[in-house]
Amino acid sequence: MCLALKGSELSGLSGRSFGIWSPEYRHPGEHRRPLGSCPDGREIYGAEAEVLRPAFHTHDRVGLYRDGSFDYYTDRISQVSQNTNLPQQTGLLHDYSRICSGAIDNGYHVNGLVSGSNLNDRRAQFTQASFNCTSVEAMRGRIESIATDPEGFRVLLSMMERMDRDETELVFSEIIGRVAYLMTDPFANHVVQRLVEICSEEQRKQILYAVTWNSQIVSICLSTYGIRSVQKLMNSLTTRWQKNVVMHALAPFMYQLIKNAVGHHVIRHCLKAFSSEDNEILYDLVATKCFEIATDKSGCCILQQCVEHAQGKQRDRLVAEITSHALLLAENRYGNYVVQHLLALEIPQAADDLHRQFLGSYVNLSCNKYGSNVVEKCLKEMGYNQFKQIIVELLEEFLKVLLDEFGNYVIRRAVEVSKEQGQTHIYYILSAELKRLDPQIKSNPYSKKAVSRLEKQNILP
Repeated sequence: MCLALKGSELSGLSGRSFGIWSPEYRHPGEHRRPLGSCPDGREIYGAEAEVLRPAFHTHDRVGLYRDGSFDYYTDRISQVSQNTNLPQQTGLLHDYSRICSGAIDNGYHVNGLVSGSNLNDRRAQFTQASFNCTSVEAMRGRIESIATDPEGFRVLLSMMERMDRDETELVFSEIIGRVAYLMTDPFANHVVQRLVEICSEEQRKQILYAVTWNSQIVSICLSTYGIRSVQKLMNSLTTRWQKNVVMHALAPFMYQLIKNAVGHHVIRHCLKAFSSEDNEILYDLVATKCFEIATDKSGCCILQQCVEHAQGKQRDRLVAEITSHALLLAENRYGNYVVQHLLALEIPQAADDLHRQFLGSYVNLSCNKYGSNVVEKCLKEMGYNQFKQIIVELLEEFLKVLLDEFGNYVIRRAVEVSKEQGQTHIYYILSAELKRLDPQIKSNPYSKKAVSRLEKQNILP
């Protein structure tokens, strides 16, 4: 059996060599180790074909020498079905050789040979013919390998759009044994996602069992490809029992997932797709590890989402844990976002608790890079009595705060809020202080900028 192209099929490659090359290097001009070659006009067959066959199967790539450079493309020529008729086979291979020789470039006309739309059609035909993918039945025994192929998975996905029950059962039977691995594959994960959508309830339940067995779901959730498949599976769950299966599989590793850049997405999806009752395990963990989670880059986002979705006692406990650590969180690079988010929710009891925690520390918080953002949020979100107490505390060390690189933003916000909310008495007090300290203000770049901004906004008289 001939392994490579025949001379007649290399009409677009005149004067060039067709070779099998090692794929270690991908950039033109770098040296590659040749595994074998076929000069124009000569077939590879017999003993030579048997020598080169392992290279085809192992590396699955062909290097084409053209004007001193190498071009890579995935080769399926040796796999074209024997059932493909000769004219169709010749046409497909001829187009493919023209693509590789530079006759066609990114779907545009080159020397007027092939249009972009026709090129895409012929590529699809070539892929289908090379895999013998005329039907799902024809893929029997090869569905896993096709699903993990960068071209084959597209063919399989297109066929899954119109599969009947028997064909779905065939695909399911070949995937279920390796579904956890396939979920993390860059190509096969799309096939698994589609299968989850079209399979029966019983088949979906088996997929759930397979991925949660021995906590395999955790490693899947740590994969950038696997997380998509898990989210699709979670969306398809219909009973509380099924959701509990997922939550109990995740529970021992939930803390690690929350703090992982990829894994935290599955936790967010739990909050979005499951009810408060389903997420009870999650809320208990987050409340117990509140400070550690709040001061983590991914964890602070999860904590904010938990406060939004939790209800009743679960929410009260989360709010209580945040407020008990509020002073430390306010000065943390991630924790300050948790405190600001809690203020934005406008929970009266939470605002009162936070204010009590911050009393006596507003000046120090105002001069902190992260704490100053929290004080600005307090000025904007808290009630009149609380606002007045904050201003009284700031006036005690007004100049220190005003001249600080972070504190000047707090003073500016205080003036803006007092005018916007019609708190005339406080507004005039702040304006008078700024006027009294005008010499010091002009000699400091931070305070000078703050006052200049207020004047441009026509906030200062």
